[in-house]
Amino acid sequence: MGPARYTSFEELGTDLATLPGKAMQDPLTTIADKKAKAAETAKLHRLSSVIVRAKEDLAARLGVATNAIEITIRG
Repeated sequence: MGPARYTSFEELGTDLATLPGKAMQDPLTTIADKKAKAAETAKLHRLSSVIVRAKEDLAARLGVATNAIEITIRG
């Protein structure tokens, strides 16, 4: 093994706050955020599919075009 020397930034006279660049995101938080967004997107996609099917069923039963059916969600 080659020679190694361990020291601190302070001993080297380096202030981390003055270095260019930006701090990295916490990878665990980033992964959790992505999973939460993916779950929310999947939930909205399922809800959208249910609404589309409901409009199609109502239109068929009432004998009107699907675009004549409007579903309003208040909340």
